[in-house]
Amino acid sequence: MRCLSAEASVEKSVLLASAILTCDVNGRPVDMVKAFKSLEPWDTVSTVMVYGFNLLDQVPDLVVGLPGVEHVDLSTEELKELHEEIRTNTQLRGGILKTESECLHAIAQVCQRHPTTCGASAEIGQAISKWVEGIRTLGKTGCCTYPETDATKIEDLEFMLIALFRFLGKDVHTHVTVPSLQQCNPNAAIPGAWECARFDLDARVYAPTMTKIYATALSQIEYDERMGKLAVPIKPDHHYTFC
Repeated sequence: MRCLSAEASVEKSVLLASAILTCDVNGRPVDMVKAFKSLEPWDTVSTVMVYGFNLLDQVPDLVVGLPGVEHVDLSTEELKELHEEIRTNTQLRGGILKTESECLHAIAQVCQRHPTTCGASAEIGQAISKWVEGIRTLGKTGCCTYPETDATKIEDLEFMLIALFRFLGKDVHTHVTVPSLQQCNPNAAIPGAWECARFDLDARVYAPTMTKIYATALSQIEYDERMGKLAVPIKPDHHYTFC
């Protein structure tokens, strides 16, 4: 894979009304919070997912994904098509839910450990913590178990990109790409890995029967060196096992 040694920097912006969580829709950066908080739930899992995005909508000053990049507002028709794809594609829904849970898990840790400095109200902090506890019962593998970082404020959270997952639609031009993340301490993440992993995905030749592919952002050795005491075994593909 080109740029295999590059790692992710999921950087931050400031003065934002709500959190931004980047995904890629047909090659364009889209804010998952904005795109999915309006999704009409149809079962228990989708209800939990939508509620989580509405919680993120109340968390200010955090960009997880691609800061400094203008996120595209999908048209009404595009948003409708994306929501319908989530309804019919359980793999995509699982990927979105796991990315969402990774972000909210890190926020919950800061709210629980540093309630006076985290930057969120006690009500929001408690709601996020309850959401994380609830999501653990939905996952078919261990989730929301990463060690906490040194961050004392939500806005100081940083994330390591583990991999990018691309969920394929009806043709090679229709796809949604979501990140697999882990919270990390400052200076562990390095800018450039998102672009590098995306380049690897773009260079792939897709078979007609393929529904999902992924590109890792770094090796286990590189990850261990960067993450230090926060390191865990990397198993990117096992994350996407929600119903």
